[in-house]
Amino acid sequence: MFTFGATLATMGKVVSVFDDIVSSIVNVEKSLQDINVIMNLSNSNLSKFSDSLFDTAKKSATSFKVVADAATEFA
Repeated sequence: MFTFGATLATMGKVVSVFDDIVSSIVNVEKSLQDINVIMNLSNSNLSKFSDSLFDTAKKSATSFKVVADAATEFA
């Protein structure tokens, strides 16, 4: 019985992690759409710009959302 409960708890955590991943993906896509509405970039330029946003977030140890919000403000 204990094993069954532990298995259910683990599966619940896995589902929660996948929910968080999907939510993050949706937020990144929304941020990029907001930026593209303002900047009207081609697909390749938007891809390059998003790569630079991810790189900036990584180098500055901040979230993508913070960097994308700043980029939207300055666009």
